[in-house]
Amino acid sequence: MSDMTEGNWTEAKDAKVVELVQRLGAKKWSAIAVQLPDRSGRQCWTRWHDHLSPDINKSPWTREEDLKILEAHEALGNRWAEIAKVRNCEERTTTTRSETTSIKNNIN
Repeated sequence: MSDMTEGNWTEAKDAKVVELVQRLGAKKWSAIAVQLPDRSGRQCWTRWHDHLSPDINKSPWTREEDLKILEAHEALGNRWAEIAKVRNCEERTTTTRSETTSIKNNIN
């Protein structure tokens, strides 16, 4: 594991992950990582699900979404994984960890 990269992803590596997911599917992370020798399957999975997947809604949050988050926080407290699920059930397909962190920072 010591030969794994911890640094930033390049556009070329992002493009390679997208190409490999299109070819191999979004479940064969070990096979994808073999094609990116300095990245682990887990790193590839995280990059796909948090940044590259076309299912990620990157548009600005709507006022309605903000209100749902505030209501969920009031009802659930700081149970952020549960709050993210409430948000996911509506307009957004995916809530990334960075979005969840952003929610936490704006409310707490």
